[in-house]
Amino acid sequence: MRPILKGSRVRLCIVPALIGLVGLILMSRMYPIHINSNIGFGQDPAYQYLFAAVDILQGNAPLHTDHPGTPLQTLIASILVITWLCLKLSGATSFGLFESVLRSPELFLGATSLVLLSLTVWASFYYGRRVYQTTLSYASAAACQVMPLLFSAVMPNVVYPTPEALLVAISLVLMGVLAPVVLSRGTTREQACASVANWTGVLCGLGLAVKVTFAPMLGLMLLLKSPRLIFQACCICVLAWFIGVLPILPRLGTMFQWFYSLLVHTGIHGGGANAVFDFGQLKLGLGWLISHFGVFYYSATLILGLLLLGLLLKALQRRPAPRAQLERAADTLQRLSLRAIHPDELLTSLVLLLVCFTQTLMVAKHLGPAYMVPALALSLLGVAWVLQSQQVLFLPAALRNKLTLGWLGLTLVFATISVTSAATTLQQNQQKGLQTYATIEGAIKQFNDPLLLGAFNCNFAECAIWFGMTLVPAMEFKMTSVTPNFYYFDIFNKKLHLPGKGELNDKQTFETLEQLAQYQRPVLLISPGFPHLSHLRLELVVSTPVQNLYRVLGAAGSPPP
Repeated sequence: MRPILKGSRVRLCIVPALIGLVGLILMSRMYPIHINSNIGFGQDPAYQYLFAAVDILQGNAPLHTDHPGTPLQTLIASILVITWLCLKLSGATSFGLFESVLRSPELFLGATSLVLLSLTVWASFYYGRRVYQTTLSYASAAACQVMPLLFSAVMPNVVYPTPEALLVAISLVLMGVLAPVVLSRGTTREQACASVANWTGVLCGLGLAVKVTFAPMLGLMLLLKSPRLIFQACCICVLAWFIGVLPILPRLGTMFQWFYSLLVHTGIHGGGANAVFDFGQLKLGLGWLISHFGVFYYSATLILGLLLLGLLLKALQRRPAPRAQLERAADTLQRLSLRAIHPDELLTSLVLLLVCFTQTLMVAKHLGPAYMVPALALSLLGVAWVLQSQQVLFLPAALRNKLTLGWLGLTLVFATISVTSAATTLQQNQQKGLQTYATIEGAIKQFNDPLLLGAFNCNFAECAIWFGMTLVPAMEFKMTSVTPNFYYFDIFNKKLHLPGKGELNDKQTFETLEQLAQYQRPVLLISPGFPHLSHLRLELVVSTPVQNLYRVLGAAGSPPP
């Protein structure tokens, strides 16, 4: 590995510094997170990750195992302790850790966002450093570093405190670890593989423990080429994954059942028909992905074209032909600077395309832009390989440098457009959320001392806290001192949650709703207009594009036995 000169190190910090600056701008337009509920980047799942971390600190195995997300939950738990200690030592809080989280959840979420952003900034620097050490091309390194700013559909995930923020950093570091393997050849390649197999396994296992959408990236271990090194990386990957999910060890059976349900059903969250794919849905998903991640698919197409050209040249070389004809063909190829594909290049291109295809198929099955995050950095490493290392299409140094500069320019243009789009969208959503909040709050003030109920994706802070606690029942008993006049109605299981009492059963929920309706004190529900609310008798008070305010008249239907 070539050493980095001091001046080059400073230049390699430019793009990571821009990522940090953009991240802070996005945070200013995202927080408070609860305001964005039912719009995007709101309470779900940020608050559940926050309270899953609290559950870990209480010595429990978190009930939230969907992703599974355990390494992020563990990281957040550490951040909570450190942040609370700083607040306590500075005299900023007199409450204990858990009550501090209940009273100021956005403060702790903000600290988490800053840590995750810092990890991404460092990972971007590391990625660029490794690319530069291998290629001695600052333009290639900088273009690869731009990835977190390149796709507006997922850019806010850099600071949104959920698994994708951690996956961005893990993916960038993994690309940095593998950069010498992809961008160098011959003896250097073998030495690089020997030095990176362990870290490749650690990062793959950790990424898979953070979110199952990282699974296609495990194919990158094939780049290690040597069966021994691949096996070594696989063993370390399994060990790293196991360590990553240790806090949810008692719940692994439930988690695997959930993953199996996702696999064998066409709908999101294990719903829909009993089939692996709905091909109509798959076609729509592919179209959406191509339109929103164009740079990713342009890069994959470039790699595919190079692969096909190299295979065609190899086939032509093997085709029987008279000696004179072969000599003429060789002369023509030499003039065009074309060569048959080398086995190392064949492996590299096939692995890159396999990961891109598998990631696309997984996301098109259950469409969600954030699910593309793990593989996005791979496309830029692929372009760096095409411009700097492959030998099918021989590029003179001067032309290679010009093309690389042009590529850097394009990535910066696309990044500028994406940053502007993402920041504008977040600001518009924030304004919409604030206006809705103000409208509902104004309507509530028209009532005398009302009792409030919240539901999923209501954008009041109390709703977000209650939603986060739905998987941490012990915390509900602490809500008496925080929100004594704010109850929560779980639209998914049709049950009430009360401060100091927790979740009521069906009969208790029905009886409590009927009793509340008899109060002289008005009972108001803040909720988007979900069909799940049919369990309640409601009178609409105020309607907005984000959420509505209802007066609760009682429970609908007959009392449970």
